[in-house]
Amino acid sequence: MRAGTRRPLPRPHRVRPGLLAAVVVLLSTLSAAAAQGLGGAAVVRVLLAVEPSVVVELDGPHSGSVDGRRRFRAGAGLAWPVTAEDGRLHVDGRPVGGTLTLEPEGETFAFAGRRYRGAVRLAAVEGGVEVVNVVGIEDYLRGVVPAEMSASWPMEALKAQAVAARSYTLSNLDPFARYDLCATEDCQVYRGVEAEHPRTDAAIAATAGVVVTYGGATARTYYHADSGGTVASSAEVWGTWSPYLVSRPDAQANSPHRSWTVRLDGRSVGPPWPPPASTWATSPRCGCWGSRSPAASASSRSPAPAARACCGAPSSACWPGRGA
Repeated sequence: MRAGTRRPLPRPHRVRPGLLAAVVVLLSTLSAAAAQGLGGAAVVRVLLAVEPSVVVELDGPHSGSVDGRRRFRAGAGLAWPVTAEDGRLHVDGRPVGGTLTLEPEGETFAFAGRRYRGAVRLAAVEGGVEVVNVVGIEDYLRGVVPAEMSASWPMEALKAQAVAARSYTLSNLDPFARYDLCATEDCQVYRGVEAEHPRTDAAIAATAGVVVTYGGATARTYYHADSGGTVASSAEVWGTWSPYLVSRPDAQANSPHRSWTVRLDGRSVGPPWPPPASTWATSPRCGCWGSRSPAASASSRSPAPAARACCGAPSSACWPGRGA
């Protein structure tokens, strides 16, 4: 939804113990599927926040599950104030269980000033209440693509972004984790319903089901705003090698991220270089930093981290000399 057209949040009723008991209708027990839900569509679980206390608002009728078991249906919109204590969630001070999942019937839910499609799962964790949006992947992408790329950009660029975001999402699904992705740039920026735009919706629909693959599996398609002219390899960034995440030159881009400055305190990044002469030792082939023996002048040495160990010191502390 474009800026200036945001629909104001209604004022749902607040949940109170008596009202909660009145609207709760017990249903038959249903198992929660790890990768299926919301009508059988593939879903992604997105971490929205972990807070000491939260309020989740639902506009209309919704159902609820406690600890994975479907427990009730509320026939009207409600605001759910939730806290956590000793591994259990509390609604208006009343303990309900370790997890509480609220699923709107055709409506969205609101949390922290944003609206989201799908269901919301609350869990008692260390640090408070964990808020996770359980949403169909294509609906999730509607809140991701316009948050990562301007909806005014060329349609083919938006389609490429949709494919990259979909591939990244699918490659990060983990049924054994509490959630799959976060909602910030640490994963993919996700801003819910307010971010949706007709042009990015069209790009997502036009590429439905399209992903990037490598070796028959969905590729983990990392992307960025500006590479600085060279894409680093996965080994450089994370220490793990991937055959398709290799270093290569990248197209120059005129973006706000092109120029940046970082100031470092020398004391925070390690010992001074070159080290004081009194700490150097020499041998016919190399010098070592850290010995108590007097050393030659620093001007006669050149740093070489790849040098092999000498003088009994690790290779990272040695550099080649000028020879015997």
